[in-house]
Amino acid sequence: MKTKKCQNIVVDLQVWLGYERVHTVNPVGYSGGLAIFWDKNIVDCFVKYGVFSFFLTCVYGEPVTDGRSRVWDRLTRLGIGRTEPWSMIGNFNEILNNDEKIGGPRRSASSFVPFADMLSSCEMEKLSSKGNRFSWGGSRWKKYIQCCLDRCFGNKEWRSRFPESNQTFLEKRGSDHKPVWINLRANSDIHRGLRSVALKIRNCRKVMSDWKRKNRLNAKNKINQLQERLEWFQSKPYSCWFVINNLEKELLLAYKEEENFWWQKSREKWLKLGDRNSNLMKSNRSKNSLMKLIDKNGVEQFSDAAKSRCS
Repeated sequence: MKTKKCQNIVVDLQVWLGYERVHTVNPVGYSGGLAIFWDKNIVDCFVKYGVFSFFLTCVYGEPVTDGRSRVWDRLTRLGIGRTEPWSMIGNFNEILNNDEKIGGPRRSASSFVPFADMLSSCEMEKLSSKGNRFSWGGSRWKKYIQCCLDRCFGNKEWRSRFPESNQTFLEKRGSDHKPVWINLRANSDIHRGLRSVALKIRNCRKVMSDWKRKNRLNAKNKINQLQERLEWFQSKPYSCWFVINNLEKELLLAYKEEENFWWQKSREKWLKLGDRNSNLMKSNRSKNSLMKLIDKNGVEQFSDAAKSRCS
């Protein structure tokens, strides 16, 4: 947040709020100043981009059940009196009901209450989503389990500011968690005239897709097939953990093969083209070339043929 205060005052505020860490940038006179407060579970930021401003809290829920109440209490204290647009995003390591879990023993309804109470106190609601919402999958109690652990919430003011926003659950790549892609979309009146980060990313993805269509990627088919098979097995209620393990190893090997292909391709191009397009090497060749030779009669010879006869 923009502080306009020196470090000593900000540190006092850190202690009062109960954060473990703070990073500050001192103001210049009465202008500027920056402070970010966080602990190992929460990073709370005030974001300002163009005409938009809102709070964004990145959350990592405690993997151990006993430690989660401390995180929920901290978030509840943040929500007291916070009337600005506010969003929470991250791996909460918790679910709201048994419908957000596939596999493993069912949990009692009372175990979901602390998480639900925190969201209610902060007036948070889930964003609409696309894709498979079971963002985590792993082996527990010798069974393959899937849960909705990663997601984004927003309060009433945030949803009013970005009414068309949604979250998309992408495919897993080298992790047991799915990435969550957040689309920030305001209404047309506010959005008009503002350069959108999401638009830039979409344009970038289009350019990359066009490039991939024109350039044949090594092991592309193999990688696509492995990704589809892995996603299929991970989405099943009772998947075979042994098969998933083997597919992940095969996918990692395919990535390495593709990396080696491009490394060899880059060396091949360098050996073939060399310094053909290097202005530096051209200038060096002109400096190091022999401009003339004097023959035995004392006459200067400039042509290559004449210089060869002199030698």
